[in-house]
Amino acid sequence: MEGSCIALIMAKGKEPVDITGRRYGLLVALRPTAERRWNSVVWECVCDCGGKKLASAGSLRRGTPKSCGCAAQVPPPINIKHGMAGHPLYKTWEGMMARCYNKGNKDFYLYGARGIQVCERWHDPRNFAKDLSPRPDGHTLDRIDNSRGYSPDNCRWATAMEQHANKRSNKLFTINGETMHQREWCRRYGIPVSTFTNRLSEGLEPLTALTMPSRRPRKAIQ
Repeated sequence: MEGSCIALIMAKGKEPVDITGRRYGLLVALRPTAERRWNSVVWECVCDCGGKKLASAGSLRRGTPKSCGCAAQVPPPINIKHGMAGHPLYKTWEGMMARCYNKGNKDFYLYGARGIQVCERWHDPRNFAKDLSPRPDGHTLDRIDNSRGYSPDNCRWATAMEQHANKRSNKLFTINGETMHQREWCRRYGIPVSTFTNRLSEGLEPLTALTMPSRRPRKAIQ
């Protein structure tokens, strides 16, 4: 118990802060340790890939690291000779890569900074075009699950209306200090998204909507 009490973020003039369950890029803080780095508590974290990582609370808040190291093993392509510059999907691929890996991109904070990445196969624009050609008229690239990255099993061509509906179904909810998309919350608690949204429409708080028992069907009158 003593280790749990002292292994919180310690700062002069501030109360200790428990970050258990908070997400930082691909990492989620699991538990504090007794180790300190630069007067900051070191936390044991789990990565989305399943790997473990020890990181100080200060470095987590600064955004370094963003993963257990798995992200660094798949760097963005540099000067690939692909001959795809004139392809109809090249600009789409280029924009996707920039959002995920270029810190100077205006949308990086919504993608790369959140741990959204591009699968290794699509780091080559030739594979991207092969998997997604042709693009239907009036459609743009859309991630089916907005909490996951760009990959063949999570991307599609969608109309503006379809994308709007998809974003609406992936609203962010903050529960006990942790913020995730509603699909992630529903996956964690093992309930359908439709059940969650129906309960919210009835006026229930998000945590109650996630944890309340399912209604049992009424028994037929004999």
